[in-house]
Parts: sequence; C-alpha cells; structure tokens
Amino acid sequence: MAYNKKNWIKQKEEEKKQWAKDAVESIKLYERSPEDVKDYLDFMSRMYSYSPRNIGSIQRQFPGAGFVASKEKYKELGFEILPDQRGIDIMVPTPVKYFKDENGREKQVKYASKIEKELIAENKLSTSQKTFFSLKPVYDITQTNAKPEDYPKIYPNGRVDFDVTDKNIVKDILQATERYLESNNIPVRSENYSLIGMGAAKGYYSPSENRISLNRLNTDTENMTVLIHETAHAIMHGDDSNMTSTPVKEFEAELTSYVVNKHFGIDTSSFSNEYIAQWTHKLTNVKDVETSLKNISSASTQIIEGIEENLELEQEIALEKKMDQVLEDRNEIRLTLSQYDYNDYVGMLDAHADLLKEKFKSDNIYIKKGTETKLPDQNDTLLVDKNYLVIENQSDITGEDLKDLQYNTWKDIALSEGERTGKHFSISAMYLVIAEDDHLTIENSIAKSTDLDLKGKSGEELEFYKKAIEVFDKTNNGMTIDNLSFENDMPISFEDFRSLHEEIEAMMSQGTEKDNNNLSREGVERDYVVPVQQLEMMARKFGMDKEGKLKQPVIHLPEENLVTTLKAFSSSLSSGYNEREKFEYGLYTHQDQPLYLGQYDTKENKSLIETLKTDAEKNDKSAELNEVFKQVREQNKQKTMEMELTKAPIK
Repeated sequence: MAYNKKNWIKQKEEEKKQWAKDAVESIKLYERSPEDVKDYLDFMSRMYSYSPRNIGSIQRQFPGAGFVASKEKYKELGFEILPDQRGIDIMVPTPVKYFKDENGREKQVKYASKIEKELIAENKLSTSQKTFFSLKPVYDITQTNAKPEDYPKIYPNGRVDFDVTDKNIVKDILQATERYLESNNIPVRSENYSLIGMGAAKGYYSPSENRISLNRLNTDTENMTVLIHETAHAIMHGDDSNMTSTPVKEFEAELTSYVVNKHFGIDTSSFSNEYIAQWTHKLTNVKDVETSLKNISSASTQIIEGIEENLELEQEIALEKKMDQVLEDRNEIRLTLSQYDYNDYVGMLDAHADLLKEKFKSDNIYIKKGTETKLPDQNDTLLVDKNYLVIENQSDITGEDLKDLQYNTWKDIALSEGERTGKHFSISAMYLVIAEDDHLTIENSIAKSTDLDLKGKSGEELEFYKKAIEVFDKTNNGMTIDNLSFENDMPISFEDFRSLHEEIEAMMSQGTEKDNNNLSREGVERDYVVPVQQLEMMARKFGMDKEGKLKQPVIHLPEENLVTTLKAFSSSLSSGYNEREKFEYGLYTHQDQPLYLGQYDTKENKSLIETLKTDAEKNDKSAELNEVFKQVREQNKQKTMEMELTKAPIK
C-alpha cells in the first residue's frame, strides 16, 4: 500500500519539536541494560583473540569491524560469506617443525623418511620449530548472511530491521527521498563498502562531491533511516562555514532522521538514542542544545515537505502505470490441500494460525473460497473452482524455499490435522506466484512452471492469457497458464494452423495401431503419458476433428500470418485491445480452405459480425455462415445445460 497523505495526520510544528525534546531527555538518561551488555560480551567471546598488530590492520582495511572471523569459523556458527565481499588480510602464524638428519642437515619433518620419523618418535633425532607468517583473509560479521536478530542488541554497526507494518511504505519513502535529493542535485549511490575501504559504515555524505553513498548490504529500513540521516547532513552541514563539531553534527543529523521517520510512523528510538548517546557522551559535549533543536526543527520540516511532495508524484506515476497494467501486482504463496473443504481450512487456521505466521513470516494469511464445482466454460476438462490458502509473501520466500516448506514445515501440523479432520493431510498444489509490472512467474517446489511477460503481447494474446490466469486464480492449477487448449483462443501462425490436421490425424492413426496402449505426446515435455482414449478429447481441444472440420470458426489475418478463433478475435475487438483500423481476413470452418475472404474497416462503424454477414452475402455464402452460427448457438446451449448440471458440489 502506497503512502496516503490523508491517512497520516500531519503533526503540528510544536509536536515535532516536542518529539525532539523528549528524545533529548531520553538520551541524557540513556543507559545500557546489564542484560544487553552480557549478550554483547557473550557474543564477542566467540571471536578469536587477535594480536594488536592484526587489530590495527583490520581497522585500517575495514573501519568499524567488530566480530571478525575466518570463513571456516563462520561456517561453524551457521553463517555464510555474502557474494562479492573482499576479505580482510591478517598475518597468520604458521609453525613449521624441523629435524637434523644423521649428516646434520636441517629438514622439515613432513619430508622425513619412514626410518627418520621412527627415530624422531624415539627422540633419537633432535627437532626444532620455526614460525612463519602468511596472509589469510578474515571477514566482519556484517559481510555474512547474519540476520538482524542474530546480532546482540547493542552491537555497533550491526544489521538492523526496524518494525514496520507495511514495508511498501518504506520503499515508497526511499524512492521519494531519492527523487527529492535528485531535484536538489544530490545523487545517491549504493556501493560495495568492502571494496572501497568503508568497512561496516552504513552510509556517508561527501560535501566535496555533494553526493550520498549507502552500503549495499543495508536492509530497506536501514537505508531509509541512513538516507534521511545523510540528507540532514547535506542540508545542515553541506557548507559548514561555522565548523560545527562532529558530535554536534551527528546529534543534529540523527535526531532529524528520528523526527522525520516518526512523522511517517516508523520508530527508530532504539537505534537513535544509542547512536547519539555514544557520539555525544549523553549530550555532555553538545554546548548549545537549544540552537541544535531549532536546526533540527527546520531541517526536519524541509525534508518532510520534500518527501511528501515526491510521494504524491510517486503515487501519480504508480497510478498511471497501474492503469496500463493487465495484471495486478502480487507476491504470494498458494496452497491447496487434498480433500479439504472450506470449513477444514477455517479450522486449520484457527488451530495453527500462530505456527503458520511464524513459518511463513507473514501476518496476512487467508482462504480463497471456491464453489468446488467444475468451471462452466471448461467442459473438456475436470478443472474445479477450488478453495485454497493464500499466504502473502512478506519475507521474500523464493522458489528454492518451497521444498522445505512443503515437505518439512507441514510435519508440525500434519498429525494434529489428521486427528482433527479425520482426513489424510496432503498438499496437492503449492505455488509461489509473483506478478510485477505485467511479468508473471509461477514456481513450485521443483521448478519454475511459468515465466510470462505480457508486455508487447498482441490484443488476442492478452485476451487468451487473461482468461488462462482467471482459470488459474480459480483452480490453483499452475498448468492452466501454459496450456493453450482453452477453446483454442491462443493465436497461432498460419503454418501451424495448416499442420494441425496432419498432427491430429497422425495421433489418431497411431492410437488405433497401438490398440489403446499409452502414447507419449510427441514434442511435449511431460513426465507422463496420455492414454489413446483421450486423443479424441485432445483433438476437440485443438478445435479440429480428425477430418479437419473446426468446431467453431476461425479468423486468418494474412498480413500478420495469424490465426485465432472468431470468438477470441471478436472479444479482443470489443475490449479495445485491438488497434487495427483496417485488415483483410479469411473465415475458416474447415482446415483446407477458407469459407470466404473479406475486409474489415473500423470507419464503416460495423461490428465484426455485421461485417462477416455483409462479406458472406457478397461471396454468396450467407447460408453457410448462418449454418455455422447455428452450430455455435447449439454448442452454447449444450454448455449452458452442462453448467446447470455442475452446480452441485463434486463428491
């Protein structure tokens, strides 16, 4: 949800001033709790004790380094080094053992012969040890995949993720802040700090270059607080002719960041109080607090107004973009449980809501309610409007995570669910569904089943995919997106259209010869085979029988080498997707040749059906066209009857 100015009551200037004053009192009284100190010391006790020389070398290469260890040590602790992180080189002692052979020559023990090793073991040959030093890389913990919760509360420069109800607001504010800075000619860059010697720093403002840099490893909420902190530096200290002391600069910048974040509903006091207290020794080295508070009030107002102005612009851009989108953006996990009805899902959520929220790290879990009946416009399939669970993906779960979630997480509730419902607890479908900017991906625990970009698709293709996605939303059956058999609405090339009859004939003859054995569909990558008795149904799905007759008329557009059903093409014209003003067409009811050729022109203000009738009359094909329309009406009546029969739930 984007930031909505109407939903956020703009605080009066006096209230913002009061926030700053309250924060000042908290900073003066700030004390680290004994528990936090103990956690920090316990954490640091796991680190190897480095020599003073190595400690100095570490700080020179990686300023702000705290907990430092080798790649092997981090592996023991359960952490991995992040990609593209440069190691911190330290001098590592390597002891080498020597002995003197019978001729008095000094040799390394590892090169001793078998007899010499026996003499060494019996102390008949004297040994000595020399220590050599070599460079070995170590890494700061901020260069690992350690999460914010893995750090002690008072760990300096540790990763932080502030508690935010809607993380989209953070992204909106970040974009708006960057846009505000760009309008003031202050560029923002995200950089790999391990490569540029900035170490564990989270960001900085460079007055000489008038730019802001952010550590590429920051979390989104860290970036927000750091970016506003550095923005405050740029506004208040960019041209520091008064030579303000560093503690005062940090006090003003961080308290400004606190006030601005609080205005947008984000409480950073746990970080800000600690930060300011350490920099200013509880404000003892800030001589004129009142002057600083005036600077903070002025800067925070300026930044808030700049962000809000650009938030409104971001919303306008997002609204324009949304109006052009075919798909609504989403990021969710969908789960269908075998044999579960709606009440079973409700009971499961009641019994295991806390566990599900913990496992999926999501507080938005709900049930998509279905009718549990066959879809009326899919009479050649067994597709059912299903109940299923929808989990908003708030923690960026990936397709790789699904396997663990599917096969391990559910063990925690499978037994109790079996006892509660008396049903076998089984997952029949689990998908990660991400739609962003009209790009749809669907993944299961094995692979990515759909990767579909709708940008640039023709009107007919969009109509087809919209229908397929609607079916997927009802059924939670991922195969429906890439299955091109729904009434054959998907446009194909004219060459493919002409070859369909041969393919269907070949399948049918192959099926007869095999005498009901199973046949694999040639050219289709599937891990199953299709029974011969289903081939006739497959031919119907193609829209063509084995004699080449079509069950519904199709349109051929020769200029575009495109063939699609009359139904789909007419729908795309009426929906406004079709941008053609004038085109020639061929109407086919049989694969071999067109019933007749015609031309459509939008300037004539006729519907496609009216044009078809006019062109049929010109070609003396009115009787044939009326017969085609009669057959289509009969098919529609049949579908209506079947729809009535499928209204009762499937047992």
